[in-house]
Amino acid sequence: MVAERLNATDQAAPAVDVYDLDFPGQHKRWVAAIENSAATPVWLGHRTDDGAQAALVGTLPRNAFPSGTAPLEWRAPGMALGQLMNVIEPTSLSAERAALGRAVQAHLIERATNVAGWPRATWTVGDALVRAAVLHFAGAWLALTNELPDAYLVAIGVGLSHDGLQFRKTHGEKYGVDFSAPLTVGELHRLPVEQMPHPPQPHPDLLRLLTHR
Repeated sequence: MVAERLNATDQAAPAVDVYDLDFPGQHKRWVAAIENSAATPVWLGHRTDDGAQAALVGTLPRNAFPSGTAPLEWRAPGMALGQLMNVIEPTSLSAERAALGRAVQAHLIERATNVAGWPRATWTVGDALVRAAVLHFAGAWLALTNELPDAYLVAIGVGLSHDGLQFRKTHGEKYGVDFSAPLTVGELHRLPVEQMPHPPQPHPDLLRLLTHR
């Protein structure tokens, strides 16, 4: 949960509708991140108990982005590339953790410059079909659609297909919040928090980056 040195009474509220994934079956769900900004991105998490399938869903309001800023830039609102880095980071890392982090960051930034060349998936958002650009890396994927009028919709997944996903607007009832009203930081900290699964060992994609850095 992102609450950057805020007081418990400080507030954040999404500036647009929040979207959520129709995640299959019984599973854990949580509010993964809300930023301290007037138009706050919202990340929602889903995972099965065994961690075999998991997803993060990010609603990134367009008006949170300064003019000329792209959603997959490093440190852009919502930090989509940073969210992917967190997912693929192994639980056991050697002394080369810092070097690996720098290599992964540079690799993802480079890949994001060619988002137009990424393969496409088809999603259903509400009643509309949209296309999403998909990046596969280190056992996970990140997909982004820019076809919604008010927000970029991003998903990061492990163990499930990136194609054919269905998303719907949510007011937050299943998360114990009301996204249509301002949320205090104190309220957010009282919500259940889960974690995305992390691989126990570095994925071969990561090891190749260390080898060729």
